[in-house]
Amino acid sequence: MVGGTRTVQAKLGGVDMLCVVDSGSMVSFVTEDFYGKKLQPTCGTIKRRKQMLTLRAANRLEIPYVGYLELEIEVDGVKAPNCRVLVLKDTPATSQQRKDIPGLLGTKVLAQIPKFGALLQQRIDSEPRTSETCTSGFVCVGGCYPIMIPPNSVANVAVTGPVCGRTPQCASTR
Repeated sequence: MVGGTRTVQAKLGGVDMLCVVDSGSMVSFVTEDFYGKKLQPTCGTIKRRKQMLTLRAANRLEIPYVGYLELEIEVDGVKAPNCRVLVLKDTPATSQQRKDIPGLLGTKVLAQIPKFGALLQQRIDSEPRTSETCTSGFVCVGGCYPIMIPPNSVANVAVTGPVCGRTPQCASTR
């Protein structure tokens, strides 16, 4: 099952914007396009350092960025000061995927907002989940290589289409 994307209205540096809420990401970011159009006039220039860190997506591809901003983020009237927000480099993928929702709030910011901080703390404190039954199956993976998820672990995997067996249509997408 796939749920909808959780979003929240936020103010970054005093500028209203819609952001994805991502408890699987530590970093927060905005697109380079959104920065140029909305944030640059109020937040100033992007801070650039030589290769601060290398970001990788769940599929292990590098996520390019041009630098970062240090600004106040406000969600539901709660202000989180001095938040570092990466500015993603515009690529055809980011321009298309992030057109309607140009920002993402990661756990470093979300932990400072009571409504999300309590949920994040709950997740950390929760008991490990166990299952009496073993479930296995095959899906078409969104990529070139098969993915193995070890027992007693949780992983988010991008897939395409419905659950299937070892059929020719699944084999052709790998």
